[in-house]
Formats: sequence, structure tokens, C-alpha cells
Amino acid sequence: MKTKTRTETKTKLVLVNADLQQNNNLVEKAYTAITNVASELLKKFELAKYRTHVSVEHCKDPHNTNLVR
Repeated sequence: MKTKTRTETKTKLVLVNADLQQNNNLVEKAYTAITNVASELLKKFELAKYRTHVSVEHCKDPHNTNLVR
């Protein structure tokens, strides 16, 4: 039985134009606003009995990233 080998896909370069940069700025602004509000909501649980840890990984899948820096 022949096994299929998977070749690594090469990274495709993306030309960053004004529209894409504006979209990235809006995405970054929305991300910052969401994380700020989420942090404010979690502050009331920062008592010893509610120890909270939040870790946000928005680039876990390299094929699904929408934020270009």
C-alpha cells in the first residue's frame, strides 16, 4: 500500500496596499477594544477566591490569520 506524502505549502506573499492596511487597522482596533472590555469584565473576579487567568491566541492557525502587522 502506498502512503501519500504531504508536502509543506510555501508561504504566499501578500501585497499590503492601502485597503488592506486600513482593514488591518480596523481589525487591530476591534481586537484592542474587545480585549479591553474583556479585561474590565474580569476585574471583578480578581479576588483570591476567583483567581483568573486568560490567554488569547489569535494566530493559532497560520492559514487563518486576518491581522497583518
